[in-house]
Amino acid sequence: MKKCALVFLAISSVFISCKKDDDASGSQPDDIKASAYFPMTVGSYWIYENYRIYENYRIDTNGVETKANHLDSVYISKDTMLNGKKYYVFTSPPSNPDLNRIMRDSSDHLVNTKGEILFAPNDFTDPLETYLEMLSSTDTFYTGVGRMEKLTNKVETTLGSFEALRFRKSFTIVPKVVLQNRDLSEFRTANIGTIINQTASATNPAIFESRLIRYHLN
Repeated sequence: MKKCALVFLAISSVFISCKKDDDASGSQPDDIKASAYFPMTVGSYWIYENYRIYENYRIDTNGVETKANHLDSVYISKDTMLNGKKYYVFTSPPSNPDLNRIMRDSSDHLVNTKGEILFAPNDFTDPLETYLEMLSSTDTFYTGVGRMEKLTNKVETTLGSFEALRFRKSFTIVPKVVLQNRDLSEFRTANIGTIINQTASATNPAIFESRLIRYHLN
């Protein structure tokens, strides 16, 4: 069972002159490779605008949101060989280490260097990740599970409407804190990557949502 801390998104200011260079149709072919949801070419980058929202899913017309006035960025800085396999290094500013990842496509699954499955566009039954955080050797803080979900409706963003897949992380917080449960989501669309990502803390009702505003694929 994987240990993972449920932490705040580290938000950083990024000043980059760029534009969206790719078609934002967001079509989702059948049996697409997992790597299409994180296009892996050195030099590609994604820019996100951050919002603070107070809702368990994501903002709608009845919700409350506040623009954080900060941008986040992630880019593929290089590829690297590990144990005879090629991985791609996703890099963010030092103030936002949560977006740093090293990944490769393995049998239509995105995996990290430990072989843990991070995303599977054709697996909607199995849990991809499990989470366990302990307060002590005997006291559980929270447990959680991450699963893939299909969506019946398109996801609306400032770049347009996208057909997307959802990776949903559901947490159960054991002690009596502000919240007992958290649902956090990452929405990804083929041939673009992550279009929306949510992070939060276990004790604050706010959810931080990063929304794609610009990207470039090499």
